[in-house]
Amino acid sequence: ACTRKGDFIDEGAAGTGVHYYPVIISDNLYDTLTGKYLNLTDTTFSSSQQLIFELDFYSQDPVDSFELWAGKSPSKISRVSALNALAGGYSRTKGADTVLFHYTLPEEDNPVKWYIVPRVVTTAGMEAHFQATVLIQ
Repeated sequence: ACTRKGDFIDEGAAGTGVHYYPVIISDNLYDTLTGKYLNLTDTTFSSSQQLIFELDFYSQDPVDSFELWAGKSPSKISRVSALNALAGGYSRTKGADTVLFHYTLPEEDNPVKWYIVPRVVTTAGMEAHFQATVLIQ
């Protein structure tokens, strides 16, 4: 008979004991309201402006949730929204899974660089994220 070690990875639904990180395949985030790309140095957005952008990804493990984190620096981001797995879906056009995020930028008096970090989290707790920055003026 064999025994499992205390640090053995849970077998999961497939029974293989192997889990995989999701993979984000978006190379840039596109705001569908303004037609601007996030993460470009010359792109600015207004205070309190709403953004709607799509994240393209694939995951071998089931997705548990989608999270959106934001803040003034990578070390000062916090979670601003969470969506359950049903928010995502497969796009035949793109050949990938996609999810739409809705986010309203904060009210800022002075120009500030703002970090936006969408995350894909699997049921096994594996996570992938993509960091974008926007300039709020």
